[in-house]
Amino acid sequence: MIFKRCDSRVCFGILLCLYALFAVDYTGWFGRSGFIKLSWFTKEAVSHGTDMCAHDYEGSWQIGLARATSLEPTNITFSPKSVISCHTITNLPTSFVADPFLHIPGVGEEELKGKWYAFYELKNLIRYNGELGVAVSTDEGLTWRHIAVVLAEPFHLSYPKVIFDRESSTYYMFPETSRSGEGTIRIYTTTPQQFPLGWKLFSASKPGGRSGRYVDTTPLYYNGVWYIFTTIHGYKLLNEPNYMMRLFTTQSLINTDKWIEHPSSPIATSNRVARSGGSAIVVNDTAYRWAQNCENYYGENLVLLRIDELTPHSYRETVVSEVMPSRSKTWHGQRIHHMDLHLMPDGSWMGLADGDRMPSGDHHYFQREHWFTQLKHAISRVLFFLLVTYVAAWGMSAYGSTVSTFVKTHVPLRYQRALPLSIQHWLADHASSSVGSKLDSVYSYARPSILLQVLFRRCPFLFGVLGGAIAILSSYLIFRLIPGTFYCPASFVSVPTSKTFHPDHPFVDPLAPYPVSNLQIVTGCSMSFFDRLENLVSSIQTWEPKARVVVYDMGFSSEQMKQIMCWKNVDLRPANFDRFPDHVSDLVNFAFKGILIDEVLQEQKSGDAVLWLGFGGEGPQPPHP
Repeated sequence: MIFKRCDSRVCFGILLCLYALFAVDYTGWFGRSGFIKLSWFTKEAVSHGTDMCAHDYEGSWQIGLARATSLEPTNITFSPKSVISCHTITNLPTSFVADPFLHIPGVGEEELKGKWYAFYELKNLIRYNGELGVAVSTDEGLTWRHIAVVLAEPFHLSYPKVIFDRESSTYYMFPETSRSGEGTIRIYTTTPQQFPLGWKLFSASKPGGRSGRYVDTTPLYYNGVWYIFTTIHGYKLLNEPNYMMRLFTTQSLINTDKWIEHPSSPIATSNRVARSGGSAIVVNDTAYRWAQNCENYYGENLVLLRIDELTPHSYRETVVSEVMPSRSKTWHGQRIHHMDLHLMPDGSWMGLADGDRMPSGDHHYFQREHWFTQLKHAISRVLFFLLVTYVAAWGMSAYGSTVSTFVKTHVPLRYQRALPLSIQHWLADHASSSVGSKLDSVYSYARPSILLQVLFRRCPFLFGVLGGAIAILSSYLIFRLIPGTFYCPASFVSVPTSKTFHPDHPFVDPLAPYPVSNLQIVTGCSMSFFDRLENLVSSIQTWEPKARVVVYDMGFSSEQMKQIMCWKNVDLRPANFDRFPDHVSDLVNFAFKGILIDEVLQEQKSGDAVLWLGFGGEGPQPPHP
């Protein structure tokens, strides 16, 4: 008896711990891949490829030229094509380049005149880590040649802000090193003789003695004082804001111990303006700073803020304007999050910006890893079902006599005799149960046959497998009856029926019906038209519940892709136009339709048909008259 009780409680504890593990995995605290990662079970790279310009969950960022006659976003133009990309780095497999800082040699750097240098983050696919690279241009930024990786650490590096100190003839770099785990801001240095190479660690200290995950540190020299904008990445577990921009002042930029936190710090805590997006600049004695807007997703757009009041004792800023992605298939079509502009001798502005033609790298995630996430969610629900069953069985065994007494005293005899024999036997067994018997093993009351008794006693492992299979089947049936009970496994959820327009006299094709044995419906759109896509898929599911729909991703957000992956009979695919001429990538031309239709048509059998339906349409009646 004691052994059974202990064994029962141990099993319950194991189930509870496993469920807690999967529940924590579901919270998102450990990223979209969760705490239990698919990479644990395979030797192949999951989140990225290993070839030049291979896929990467973080995206496909590139760097292009930016020109402007003023800081008004309407006056900022971008180069038609990127000038630095993963293809520029020929000696190292790289997925993307980002966070560019342009260094144009000035006073004290006469030996470098005629050369422009670009420092940037590059994603090394061998180490799968951010490193810092440098490229040189001898034609004022029109073409660039990658020189080398100038800085690599065991942890991720990005945002390589470089400053030349004329007094000491020394170069200083303030890269992001938040993943070092030190809680410090690191400063690296090199000499004019070694520049742009030869970077070495100069200091690693906590500004003002304050530890934190500092990102995107941006110094600004204004009216004889150094102002340092830096952002602390908050902790979700501590209920901290995602970003907190802190402002420090100092007379000695390289001595972080003497940085004094500004009285107005933190100056921003919103995801819209609390993270720097490039160098701060001064125009006609007025300071400006760039911020990357991450309210809805990373790289949503750039925000330009005018600093109306900047002294060691006061700070005030105003949002001036925003720079949006082009919303096309250009290198900055869907995301942009960094700008570094410099004032040219002719009064114009020129610099570098980064952008991504895709809204995220999530499509690679959904193709490669989302099934594993779904499996984990399904297992967590099965564990929950087992826990509920375990507790219910224990309750029935512990309070069996109470239930038995209630049935015998309140349920008419004719209804008692109508109960299944197994329940009648269970009630009889508990009619005079003692306190000791209430603590018997749960499974001692859950053996409906001699076969299960043999399995439980002789082969407990097989008994557990059988119980798990029954639990999975039961969970599946529950999901089919109540879909909201489970996290959505793909192809189970119907799109809510929208308010569709029903014309008085719908169009009827005089040539219908057509001799089509199987119809494949194809459509596609970007994030801006997601609501119309919902209406279309909803109407198809209403009139043709068995019809399969192929939806091409032309720029969905990650949340939208999560929803589409769950829609019933819907196959989400990436629209890869890289192998076609540039005009195909311009969605306003609609040149992509024939290509996508042909792609699906090649998969069909003889006699099957493919029908393209625009995302703005709806089906007011069945497609077959």
